Amino acid sequence: MVVDTAGILRYWNESSSNRFGTPDSPAQGRPLSGLVHPEDSPEIIEAMEFFFEKGSPPPKTGEPEVGLRIRDAEGFWLACIARLRVIRPSGDTDPLCLLSVREDRERRRIEPWREKVQELEEEVEAKSRKLAESKADYRSLIETMNDGFWVLDAQGRILFANEKLASLLGYGISDLVGTSAFELFDEDNCEILVKQIDNRMEEKLGSYEIQMTRRDGAQITCLMRGAPRFNAEGQCTGTLANITDISVRKRLEDRLRSSEQDYRDLFDNMQDIVCRIGDEGKIVALNRAGARILGFEKPEALLGKKLRPFYASRSEWTRFEKELGENGFLEDHIVHLRRRDGQVLAMSVNAHILIDDRGWPTGMDGVFRDVSERARMEDQLHSYASDLEKKNEELESLIYSITHDFKSPLLVIGGMVTRLHRVASSCLGEKGLEYLEWIRINVNKMDRMVADLLEFYRADKTLIPFETVSTGALVETVIRDAEPLAKEKGIVLRKQGPFALVQGYRSRLYQVLYNLVENAIKYTDRTAGATVEIGCALGDKEHVFRVSDCGPGIPPEHQAKVFQIFYTLEPEEVSGTGIGLSIARKIIQNHGGRIWVESELGEGSTFYFTLPATNNP
Repeated sequence: MVVDTAGILRYWNESSSNRFGTPDSPAQGRPLSGLVHPEDSPEIIEAMEFFFEKGSPPPKTGEPEVGLRIRDAEGFWLACIARLRVIRPSGDTDPLCLLSVREDRERRRIEPWREKVQELEEEVEAKSRKLAESKADYRSLIETMNDGFWVLDAQGRILFANEKLASLLGYGISDLVGTSAFELFDEDNCEILVKQIDNRMEEKLGSYEIQMTRRDGAQITCLMRGAPRFNAEGQCTGTLANITDISVRKRLEDRLRSSEQDYRDLFDNMQDIVCRIGDEGKIVALNRAGARILGFEKPEALLGKKLRPFYASRSEWTRFEKELGENGFLEDHIVHLRRRDGQVLAMSVNAHILIDDRGWPTGMDGVFRDVSERARMEDQLHSYASDLEKKNEELESLIYSITHDFKSPLLVIGGMVTRLHRVASSCLGEKGLEYLEWIRINVNKMDRMVADLLEFYRADKTLIPFETVSTGALVETVIRDAEPLAKEKGIVLRKQGPFALVQGYRSRLYQVLYNLVENAIKYTDRTAGATVEIGCALGDKEHVFRVSDCGPGIPPEHQAKVFQIFYTLEPEEVSGTGIGLSIARKIIQNHGGRIWVESELGEGSTFYFTLPATNNP
């Protein structure tokens, strides 16, 4: 083959044409690089350029021969050796390169192996790259774990520790690597670690809890999940472990166990029957007191038994089931249970139905409290109430009888006194007339006492539902009605508000205010500027009303007695029956209030009473 300095093939002989050419594709005039394998083309071109310039082969080969691959007529690459020689034609024409090409049979023989080696080298390189990537991923995974991780050799020395473990124990990684793992445990936990390392060396997997000691001396509870570590020959050379701090979980578990024990103690020590009933009506849980109440020594004797046979009445069980099913719960439901010895106990039940995640009932929790004594007392109270009602009826009959029977002779005596005064006044003389006057006064007083006694009895009777009462308007009515009596003694009645709206009986509250004002007028002396003041102090829960006078006052030892029936401190010239304040107290108590007096001798008296505040404007 002859090639010019531009690398263009100028000539090849017939042998080359037969070996490398094709009838459809003449070689002359084509670049030599188009016939040569792409990997060999740069080398042949470089050799030719050096040869044209220096007239000798390149230094790196040392020989005027170059190995290359040329495609044969059938399209296969043939390993060949080309010997280069420069031809310098006469004249000014450029030199040419003569290539004597022969097939390299030795290279042809080893070429497939060379390609196989190259493939193997490429495969090794790819696997090495993957191994490096896997190693980097493994290290990244270990470093980003939320748990600690270490690798130990067969003697327990730390070969590797991640940042999480170092932080967990309060060390740096360099402080841990190369040290003995046993330095991180006390004596008892070292024994645990030794045993677990022995298990790993026997190629056993396992998880276990262990106490590790931090750098600051504090102990933490850890869960270790360990595995054996193998070398390239498959021999176990140490262990590796994932380390999780479970100190918080252990504290919560301990607290939960403590709470469960507290619950169990509370459950067992309650003095009521506390039980859980399954969906078949069987007892699945029962406290000790419940077993004792039903006549058994231990709760286990009742577990699995139905609750229904302990009910003394089938109708009570039916009603119990119906109401519990309809409402889902029961409160203070009274049933009767029969003990093992036949004794029947009255029980108050609080119970609710248990519901599963699907909303289906699965049973019942119930607390049965022995209320036999309460039931007995309630029966006794009902009996007392019945007896009291009968006695009240008798008393009412007696009161009406007394008021009726007393009035008749009083009317007769009063009439006879009037008639005697009219027909015999001239015969009686001054002393006789005085006696008649005393009889008339006491007859009238007795008549008022009988009327007040009836009023006192009626004072605590419920008449009609409460109504809204304006106490301001009520006080104005009282002042108007008491004004004539006040004027006789020269007393000024004064109202000091504001006054509230309350709920009550208007007529009864009028009676209280009028009685207090009337008493104040009666006991106030005829002095210039004397006043009786009616006032009110508003409050959130109750309103406080007062009636103040300028009278002589009440001694301390008598202040609590003035509200007793028929008790009076009035002088002879002041009329009264001693029932008015008793009536007032009963009315105020029936309205949910209180009444009392504050007084100092010579300073007057103030009567107070309260009424509950309402939300009325």
